[in-house]
Amino acid sequence: MGRMRNPTAANRHIGRELQKKIAAEIIAAYTAGLEPMRQLSEMDPADVTWQDAVDALRALRQSRRLIAKLQLDLMGAVVLSGGTVNYLSDEATGAHISASTLTRRLPRTPAALIGKDLAWDPSSEYGWRALE
Repeated sequence: MGRMRNPTAANRHIGRELQKKIAAEIIAAYTAGLEPMRQLSEMDPADVTWQDAVDALRALRQSRRLIAKLQLDLMGAVVLSGGTVNYLSDEATGAHISASTLTRRLPRTPAALIGKDLAWDPSSEYGWRALE
């Protein structure tokens, strides 16, 4: 990714839109991951099998990977909208990620679009693509 560029006005606007969209995706991923566990907790104890518990645990663990990716995407959207790596990596934010780790991972997030002219493209991962 090299040196971070300055976000354009459009980057800031799109970054804020993406933050809202990704936040909704995080909520959906948590909900989907917790649903089997919720169902297990509401079952009659006589009907619970070890397989039910294992399946609920598996769903929870699988959702964790998606949630971790979405959290990083959300950080990338924050950077796209003008936030800084140093701010995100600060202990006070609770992000628990170092600036160097975050910088290495940002190219696979919306932050890769920073400083570029963008066009709406529903087929791209974040709904926007760089024109350059």
